[in-house]
Amino acid sequence: MQKQGSQTQRNPLRGNLIIGPSLTATQKRGIVEKGFYKSDITMHASGGIISTMNDMSKWLAANINQDHVLLNNDSWEDLHTSTATQDKKYYTYHRSGYSLGWDIAEYRNNMILTRFGGLAGISFHISFMPDKKLGVIAFSNDNRAYLLPHLMANYAYNLINEQPADSIFKSEETLFNQSFERENEVQYPADSEMLMVNMDNDNIIGTYQNSKKWPTIKIYKEGDHYIFNWGILKGKVFRNDEDGYSSNLGVLSRDFKVSNGTLITGSLIYKK
Repeated sequence: MQKQGSQTQRNPLRGNLIIGPSLTATQKRGIVEKGFYKSDITMHASGGIISTMNDMSKWLAANINQDHVLLNNDSWEDLHTSTATQDKKYYTYHRSGYSLGWDIAEYRNNMILTRFGGLAGISFHISFMPDKKLGVIAFSNDNRAYLLPHLMANYAYNLINEQPADSIFKSEETLFNQSFERENEVQYPADSEMLMVNMDNDNIIGTYQNSKKWPTIKIYKEGDHYIFNWGILKGKVFRNDEDGYSSNLGVLSRDFKVSNGTLITGSLIYKK
């Protein structure tokens, strides 16, 4: 609340939750798509978190301090100890194990527990160094900058750990720049390239079922174009360069082909 003279006025921005949209962008076209794609029906174990920076900070602090109100000490140890082995490199992190939700990794000779994720342009980083009692949360909402949260987190760690943060940043930035440029050059169809409704194209219309119980696909007309509807996801249909079709469904894009009542997308086969 703000006081002005004898009147009390509510700050219209205070208390409002502002959600940054997911952005799909390229150098040639700028922003191709933007939106918020999470909903109750799309919440699941792999990608089902909607939170705030404040709440995520509390969760990270609880892990770092092994908060005894939430869990006892033995439970925290189980949560932070590897239950499965792995030997993988992701960006600058070497992963050696996996616990109940955390990748056990190493960064510049420090043990680090990480949890990364991404969806439709959003890239998220949460990590902590248990021995140093340091943690970082970072995110980006631009599809081209999916490595940016990790680059920022590393800079913070190196700065706090009194490492040559600027020189390390420059070497790690090379990988970021390479990935950014790759994404920057990806071609996305424009609305002018949509598959337009006509009798020749109507043969793709229909309801398609998969024998392995994957969600039903429906293709139908909407105005002067066609819609590819896969379960709860849908997008406009475009002709692609491989004598088939494509559709941007927000959280992902799909290429598909239709011939004689059979629709194939990836390795999945559907029948009309």
